[in-house]
Amino acid sequence: MNNNNNIVKNEEQQVPSGIEMNDRDFLYSILTVEKNMSNNYATILNEISNDNTYDELTKVFKDTQDCQRRLFNLYFKKGWYELEKADQNKVQQKFDMFNQKLEDIE
Repeated sequence: MNNNNNIVKNEEQQVPSGIEMNDRDFLYSILTVEKNMSNNYATILNEISNDNTYDELTKVFKDTQDCQRRLFNLYFKKGWYELEKADQNKVQQKFDMFNQKLEDIE
């Protein structure tokens, strides 16, 4: 894993370039579809009224999210996605801000 500066990234797996889709393109396309499906299921679950249908769709939603997560992990493992390490001070500031908002609500 490459940890230069604040970037976390695996070594990038090279793929052929050109107009034809390669493994990276296919995986990105499938990942995008799964993300959109997950978002759509979340919306449906917020608006559905039938309890039995809600329970069944919750299972499908969970499966969709799990699939999306596995695809993301594969994309990251192949070095096609990089993350930036969070600055601990910024994380603490956000935590304090949300904590204060919660206290204000109470």
